[in-house]
Amino acid sequence: MPEFPPADRLIDGDRYRSREFLELERERLWPRVWQVACREEEIPTVGDYVEYTILEESVLIVRTSDKSIKGYFNACQHRGTQLKQGCGTMKSIQCPYHFWTWNLDGTIKSVTESSDFCTQHVDPEALSLAEVRVDSWGGFVFINMDPEARPLRDFLGSAADVLDEYRLDEHRFSRYRTTIIEANWKATFDAFNEIYHTQAIHPQTLRFTDFTTWRHELHGPHGVNIPNRGAAMRPDPRVGELDRSEVLAALMESMADVDLLTGADADTLTEALQEVVTMPEDAPLGPFLAGVRRKLAAKAGLDLSQFTDDEVLIGSIWSLFPNFSLAVNGSNAFIFRFRPNGEDPNSCVTDVWSLDWAPSEASAREVKREYYPDWREHDWDKLITQDLVNLPNVQAGIRSRGFRHAICGYKETTVANFHRALDDFLGISGRP
Repeated sequence: MPEFPPADRLIDGDRYRSREFLELERERLWPRVWQVACREEEIPTVGDYVEYTILEESVLIVRTSDKSIKGYFNACQHRGTQLKQGCGTMKSIQCPYHFWTWNLDGTIKSVTESSDFCTQHVDPEALSLAEVRVDSWGGFVFINMDPEARPLRDFLGSAADVLDEYRLDEHRFSRYRTTIIEANWKATFDAFNEIYHTQAIHPQTLRFTDFTTWRHELHGPHGVNIPNRGAAMRPDPRVGELDRSEVLAALMESMADVDLLTGADADTLTEALQEVVTMPEDAPLGPFLAGVRRKLAAKAGLDLSQFTDDEVLIGSIWSLFPNFSLAVNGSNAFIFRFRPNGEDPNSCVTDVWSLDWAPSEASAREVKREYYPDWREHDWDKLITQDLVNLPNVQAGIRSRGFRHAICGYKETTVANFHRALDDFLGISGRP
């Protein structure tokens, strides 16, 4: 069990609701931390760009060559106009206000009617676009606005070493959704950073997963919730004894909603379930299904031999500081990215990404970016809907004068670790 002083298991309530804490994050967190801006596959061709926003800052991520990606503050060096919005492709970067133009590498290309200006004010050496630091890991493009920040790989540390086994750089988007949730970004991140809430919010999952035996590991500011051996396809003891047919029925009912799996992966697991009829009476359900899934994955060119049965069937749930939740198994990844929603500490922007492991696909897929300003406008799967319904209620309680602090138990170790890391990053003591 990770060691925490009792005080580190208490989290002050104001950080979830106060504008003062939002301002502290604006000044000390987001300009100084490595954060995921996009994936490399979103900008596969020279000239492709993606706009990344965090609070009022907008950054353009630009593919400048086959092997180079740069990030620029989205501000014209003439009068400050934003240069681009959204995503697209371009041959150069042109301001829409006065047509000042930059090369993809950020150097100035042309100043409209440059003879109108003092020579020293339009010196090409002084007009390059302001850059942010950019680095990649696992196919994800990270940015950091702090030129003195430590290297990305050092920041990710041992978390990256473990996650490298999943070959996330060989994954491809199967779905990309964004919505607004009526809860603080940290309260929302907390909900996807622990498995303690499953018995209350996701009771159906206890019929085929034993959550009581999961372990919780820390990797610096990052953390992971991992099923212990045999947790998959074994009912949680809190639901009592279930026979194999009941476990299977619960699993098949859950499979009717496939948002937590990509389409191809869901098809594979469905096919695996169909093979259960050939299973010997005395065979454990988990290892049998994992074996079938490995066999079917091999037909698609995926080698799952390095993963345990539990990793193949249900995977592990990672939290990468400061705002990235990553559920991975042997053949897909399901990701949440949480950001503040402007000046409102009581809501957040949430990106929901589904990725397939597709090593044979050299090029990016065409993926539609879906945006739902109200999450109720979209038909989410049951598991996600349960969280979306719960989170506004969480935030409503947090806003009460009667809520002083959150209390973290063992199953919320990764939550406590995140907030301890946040306090360290902000240079504060946030304990009640």
